Amino acid sequence: MKQAEFKKALKKFNEVFAYLLEHKITYPEIYRIYANKGVCHFALGEAARGKFMLEISAELNSFYDFVRRQIERYKKDAFAQVEKTKKEEDITRDIGYQYCQFLKKFKINFNHPLKGPTNL
Repeated sequence: MKQAEFKKALKKFNEVFAYLLEHKITYPEIYRIYANKGVCHFALGEAARGKFMLEISAELNSFYDFVRRQIERYKKDAFAQVEKTKKEEDITRDIGYQYCQFLKKFKINFNHPLKGPTNL
C-alpha cells in the first residue's frame, strides 16, 4: 500500500482472508486488514466495497484510530457517492465479507481501548 500498489495489496489481503477462512482461524488484528482492504477498494474506485470494509473494521474495533480517520476522510464525498450508486455490487462474493460472516458466528469483537505504556 505504501507504494500505492493497491491491486497487489488487495490481492495479498484477499489471500490472508482466504487462508484464515479456509483454516477456520481467527486473528485479533483482523480489523487492521479490513481497514487497509477498504482503503484499497476506495483507491481502485470501488467505493461500496471500501465503505463496507471500513465499517466492518470499525465494528470490530471502534477504538482503532486509523479506521476512524479513514471513515472521516471518505464520509463527505466517497460515502455520499456510494449512496448515489444505482448498481448494487454483490458483496457476498468478496472474501472479506465471507470471513466477516465466519467471525459473526463467534461474536468476535475487539472493541476495547488500547492500553498505554505502563510504568514499571
